[in-house]
Amino acid sequence: MLQWMANPDYNSGNNDGIHIENTHDVKIYNSLISNGGDCVSIGASSYNVGIKNITCGQIHGISTNGHVFGL
Repeated sequence: MLQWMANPDYNSGNNDGIHIENTHDVKIYNSLISNGGDCVSIGASSYNVGIKNITCGQIHGISTNGHVFGL
């Protein structure tokens, strides 16, 4: 289990909270993510990614290869 907290600068542009690329078997559970870009960004060659019970604050939501899904 990873517990992570950041103090983002919302004026700094597009900065993703968590970016996943070229990986598999990743689980993001029970998380509060607050940043200036995508909450979770899933890039190319990623599969078997589980996302459950997350809260995104003041940001874009979840994106996969350029497609954004709001929460």
